[in-house]
Amino acid sequence: FAHGSSEYRRIRNSVRPLGARGISVPADQPGSCVAGADRLAGARIAIIWSRLGPYHLARASAASAKLRSFGASLELAEVCGRDNYAWETDLMVRPPWSRTLFPGGEYDSIHGRRIAAAVHNWLDLIQADVVVVNGWAVQEARSALRWVKGHPNRRGVIMSETKFDESPRWFWKEWIKRRIVSRANAGLVGGAPHVDYLQSLGIPRERIFLGYNSVDNEYFANAAVAWRKQRLCEPDGPESPFFFASARFIARKNLHGLLRAYARYRRLAAELGAPPWPLVIAGSGEEEGALRALCSQLALDPFVHWPGFVQYEELPRWYGGAGAFIHPAI
Repeated sequence: FAHGSSEYRRIRNSVRPLGARGISVPADQPGSCVAGADRLAGARIAIIWSRLGPYHLARASAASAKLRSFGASLELAEVCGRDNYAWETDLMVRPPWSRTLFPGGEYDSIHGRRIAAAVHNWLDLIQADVVVVNGWAVQEARSALRWVKGHPNRRGVIMSETKFDESPRWFWKEWIKRRIVSRANAGLVGGAPHVDYLQSLGIPRERIFLGYNSVDNEYFANAAVAWRKQRLCEPDGPESPFFFASARFIARKNLHGLLRAYARYRRLAAELGAPPWPLVIAGSGEEEGALRALCSQLALDPFVHWPGFVQYEELPRWYGGAGAFIHPAI
């Protein structure tokens, strides 16, 4: 959206800062995340992800700052430090209240029973009052929710960005999901479609909150401005402005649709006599071969740039040079 447009202002005004680092969450939540905050004093909140990346750490740092203001504390864990994401772990600053359950391990090589045992041992050690998990499909989430169910007066929260229409739904699979989700007491999701789906799995709507899709706006805004002031750009990248997309190369990210839309855009720009912008698609994944083949088929090779997986610290220089960011996921 054009900066200064009415739609831009609507989106800008729909977020409010959370925590010390300027992370934002939508303001029109179904309920208030700080309702009953007085009961958090002394509580220990545990969050577990499969692996910690830069945006996990940014979210957790903001959550920790907010929880400390209520007299609560945060414990953070990842199963292991390696998976299919190419994050450079040496560049990430980890807080002292985080830990890795399998240091040096690779996620897909660790048996589910070992993960379950490690999760239970960790939760027993820290004696968490509230356990926050990433969805229901991964072993560590299911194991943590089982731990919650077996410990009176403990609470479970599911984080989710799953919506109903992103894949076929089968009755027996939904029945199993509902059994797992029933062990949780609340949900934290990214948007309205995710609220609807989590509610369909059994969590009451008044216990589902928005804010899981929060991003470190302050970091990216300030760093992008700094890059623009220095007028630095990628040596092998296109001249600014350009369209910029960054995603895993998997089907649901709809990058095939992006390429087809970009081909149509170039045709329309030629008809109007307007100079078209280049397109940059950052990322990696299983669909890369098919995407590059489609790019060639559409005769877009001279205009589409593929910088590969871009580390978190390098993203601002691409944002700084971009004229627009595109997120085509469906």
